Amino acid sequence: QMLMGKKDPNYAKRADLFNRTRDNRGLLILDKTKEEFFQFNTPLSGLDTLQAQAQEHMFFVSAIPSVKFAGLSPTGLNASSEGEIRVFYDTIAALATRLLKKPLKKVLDIIQLSEFGDIDPDITFEFEPLHELTREQLANIRKTEAETDQIYESAGAVTNNEVRERLATAPDSPYSGIDLSGEIEIDDTEENPPQDPNAYPEADFTQRGD
Repeated sequence: QMLMGKKDPNYAKRADLFNRTRDNRGLLILDKTKEEFFQFNTPLSGLDTLQAQAQEHMFFVSAIPSVKFAGLSPTGLNASSEGEIRVFYDTIAALATRLLKKPLKKVLDIIQLSEFGDIDPDITFEFEPLHELTREQLANIRKTEAETDQIYESAGAVTNNEVRERLATAPDSPYSGIDLSGEIEIDDTEENPPQDPNAYPEADFTQRGD
């Protein structure tokens, strides 16, 4: 009636009553002969995908993976962010080398000239790697190296002391710094036991007379 230009004194009161009582447990009474009611359902399927895409656009500006930026892990079967993290670390390493290596090298040379009067080429620096292997991965690598050393030693390509020297000088070896002053003698008595002279007495091949 309001749209048709007619005045309805109860229109405002009815709208106010509806606003006061509308909720999931609210009640609306209509006159079925004069009024109609329409319900419009809004499906929410796919909303999570739209939100994920919007968040990816936010992360794209900073070039940071979502799992690093907001702790959002990828969804799906066997989904992993390992590839994205590795690419992220490689990008940071490349930027550090391109933007920071030359300025830091210049500062290091200036400090050496100020303190020592010359530049020592042996004094240098390296950026710390961002990616670290897990303890299980490190153990598997050491196991593979040990099996390789054993094969080379059995083939005669290297000696036992050379393997010990490699273990002692490797920076990431758990045996780094072991004492190499004495050589280890391998006891092979189990594989080649000593012969007992009494075990095989000399046979008497002399013929006895009848």
